[in-house]
Amino acid sequence: MRRAVGDTMEIMVDANQAQTPGTPHLTEGPVWSYERALRTCRALADLDVTWVEEPLGRFAFDDLARLAAASDVPIAGGENNAGLHEFRLLIERNCYDVIQADAVCSEGLLQLKKVAGYAEMHGKLFVGHHGGSGIGIAAHLQLSASLPNSPWVELLQEPPAMTDVDFQGLIAKPFLPDADGFVHLPDKPGLGIDLGDRWQPTG
Repeated sequence: MRRAVGDTMEIMVDANQAQTPGTPHLTEGPVWSYERALRTCRALADLDVTWVEEPLGRFAFDDLARLAAASDVPIAGGENNAGLHEFRLLIERNCYDVIQADAVCSEGLLQLKKVAGYAEMHGKLFVGHHGGSGIGIAAHLQLSASLPNSPWVELLQEPPAMTDVDFQGLIAKPFLPDADGFVHLPDKPGLGIDLGDRWQPTG
């Protein structure tokens, strides 16, 4: 990928090792040990990778802190962590360089605003996880725009398996990056979105 894009794009790598507590992984693939994570981070450093996301289980606090200290590539994670107490521990123990909390999993925007502020106090970035739908993306986009330490927004686009419309189908107009990679805030009240045709009320 680095050969294909040169220096025109920042590359983030996701190991998906912190999905489900009590099980090693959700899909087929290797389970990373600390040693494997460290070897991978060292190899990716030579490719100017921006961060490695979730290289270890989300409650592997000791190994995450050890890895973050040893790796030249920043370590990111936190999408399934919940509660201020967990994020305080992750931040104070330097488990992650980039905090990726998710409003759907981590108690909403007001709590995430506190997490982001605490991350800023400790010199860390806050980049919200994708939010599970177009509604979550809209929430994280508004949050990111209000923060000084949030330079990116995660948009889940994996064509042809999953397009932006597939993932953001709950809202009428999906969020798409422009030619320069920017996603623009809507100018409507609240989250600035309208529900799309795929949303159906129940009851």
